[in-house]
Amino acid sequence: MVLHALRVLPAWEGRGYARAMVEHAIRTARAAGQKALRLDCIEGNDVPVRLYRACGFRYVDTVPITLCRHRRTQALPPLRAGPVRGT
Repeated sequence: MVLHALRVLPAWEGRGYARAMVEHAIRTARAAGQKALRLDCIEGNDVPVRLYRACGFRYVDTVPITLCRHRRTQALPPLRAGPVRGT
């Protein structure tokens, strides 16, 4: 399972919605029997990285991707938990 491009509108920031979405993804992955959950974010975007780490994830690798709308390649560091938390 992959959680890609998580975003909360600025007017709704700081209310726990991003954490709730990550926790929902964890529960969904666990219910589906997934052994890992991949979370992507643009390299240098520290806000989601801090959230993912606070939720128990750890950095695994950086992979290049192509963003179609910009037609350029950027490195995205996926964060993965070993086993899905709580299993």
